Amino acid sequence: MREVFGALGASLMAACAGEAPEMATAPALSLGSVALERPPAYFDGVADDLLTGGLGLEGLNAAAPPADASLRSKAIHYNFRAIIDVTEAGGFTRLYGPAKDRLKVAGTEYRALLRVDGMKTSFAVAVLIPDDFDADDPCLIVAPSSGSRGLYGAIGTGGAIGLARGCAVALTDKTTGTGYVHLETGEGYDVDLALTDDPAEMLYALDESERREAAAALGSGAIAVKHAHSGENVERFWGRATLAAAEYGLAVLDRHFADRKMTRENTRVLAVSISNGGRAALMAAEADETGLLDGVVVSEPSVAPASPGRVVVDGAEIEGAGRPLYDYASFANLLAPCAALAPSLADEPGATFSASAAPAFAGWCAKLAEAGLVEGATVERQAERALAALRAYGFAPDTDPLFHYSVAVRIWPAVTVAYANAYGRYGAGDALCGAYYAFADADGTQRAPTQEEKQALAARSGGVPPGAGVEILYRDGPAAAFDAAMCFRRLWTESESRVREGVNEVLNTADLRAVPTIILHGRADALIPVDHASRAYVAAARSNAALRYYEIERGQHFDAFLTAPEMAARFAPMQYYLEKSVDLMLDHLRAGAKLPPSQVVRQTSRGPGPLGAEHLGAIRAEPDGDAIEKEEGAIAVPR
Repeated sequence: MREVFGALGASLMAACAGEAPEMATAPALSLGSVALERPPAYFDGVADDLLTGGLGLEGLNAAAPPADASLRSKAIHYNFRAIIDVTEAGGFTRLYGPAKDRLKVAGTEYRALLRVDGMKTSFAVAVLIPDDFDADDPCLIVAPSSGSRGLYGAIGTGGAIGLARGCAVALTDKTTGTGYVHLETGEGYDVDLALTDDPAEMLYALDESERREAAAALGSGAIAVKHAHSGENVERFWGRATLAAAEYGLAVLDRHFADRKMTRENTRVLAVSISNGGRAALMAAEADETGLLDGVVVSEPSVAPASPGRVVVDGAEIEGAGRPLYDYASFANLLAPCAALAPSLADEPGATFSASAAPAFAGWCAKLAEAGLVEGATVERQAERALAALRAYGFAPDTDPLFHYSVAVRIWPAVTVAYANAYGRYGAGDALCGAYYAFADADGTQRAPTQEEKQALAARSGGVPPGAGVEILYRDGPAAAFDAAMCFRRLWTESESRVREGVNEVLNTADLRAVPTIILHGRADALIPVDHASRAYVAAARSNAALRYYEIERGQHFDAFLTAPEMAARFAPMQYYLEKSVDLMLDHLRAGAKLPPSQVVRQTSRGPGPLGAEHLGAIRAEPDGDAIEKEEGAIAVPR
């Protein structure tokens, strides 16, 4: 083994099942630098593998990974199941994803921490090179994680797509990731997801005085989170981090195949991901001054154009389209608990949860009424008014079946607390609006984590709480949640707020530099409303003949929800269309095939049985009445 840049120790190297190529010194990057590299790990595709961590289909469908599984395998299990429907009935291995006998992918993984210019903290990258990589027609898929997820956040989306097509894959946490810090001890997590007290290894480390002060203020079990508390507004770097991951991936390929030259000139590079990962991919295209990317394919991206275009649906213009995430998330965080009691939502999936929380939600409605935010003499009337306000703010009736689920999994507090801190560049010790993160029991009692919880946290976390034992707590107790929601909303409505300034730093230019791009979005997306995101972005996009927008009629944000029968009966998997779109893009780049025009893609309800190809409408070369028309500064979508 020749010299390796940075630390060599890595707990996950025990997962190696064979010899991997030797490493030279770290490559030089034009977009940043390599802070640390691990030795390459080879996985034989039997005991362990690149895609499923050795779990295969049966293991991915198990409720939990084996207790003795590696941190890597646990993270893969968690991230696969959190993002896509991995059941055969739902189409996995039949209609999308690798075939069942090709799920375990043999190959080599290179892991590293990178930095981009201007950023103080590092971010994680893993380059996966399958044994069946086609060196005669090389391709690289760069897959930034969705949400705030860590290194393996896109393993089931862009990762699975790339490996199934013989491409190398560069996974990256895009500067968010599972950068947790335990305030009492200063311990954090490294690129291997392992607990460490070495700041040089950590994804995120606090200044010692800041850590001690925050620990004293917040108590036992409190944590800081990189995405929320780094003080860098890391979202600014998502595009450049994605490009740096692609550049590193090319360098690793060139090093891996010592007898063949792998360069930008002979290797196709695609950015593929969903949600925040999709936003990162589009930001990469916007920032791609050197022509590194050949194409972009994204689904439900959380984009926010600086100058939103006009959105017209069935001839009627949508007012207020193009609001940024923090605006509509903080609004939903304030109104959704009350709206969940609206009689018009009583028959939607998950209504039993809202009914069980009715006393607390009724109290929330009363506080909204007292604040003059809703009207009505009864809880039912107040709830309907709250729902009407959400409708007017971009949450269309198509999203109703997801409403109770979104409230139950606490989507809106998770987004609002994390992004308010991130955009405003607040620290953990600030406990912004009285909210902070700490381990807690089910009843909300703050506590210290067990050693097992600490060791597994990075592998079991989505990057921001709540989850994996970490909760959103309030200095004045659970009853302060409403006051906190009001406070978080004011951080947007105050014109001079630090949060608003931070949001303005990350608005999209919508200039894709003529990079061929496919954007997908589900019409029923209840997290990233389509009017505010993809419709407004495509409308605003500068002239680009190779931009296509496919709106999926029965698509929504969380394919993992489709494991619930009541959701499976209503919705189509977005992953299916992401894969189809990548194939369309590869055909376009390889053979010059024409990309189908922008369109609404229709589906047939699956009902209670397994998903079949007959339920999934095609992206058509001639969409006829389903065509979406784009002109300068506007988009027209058929209902």
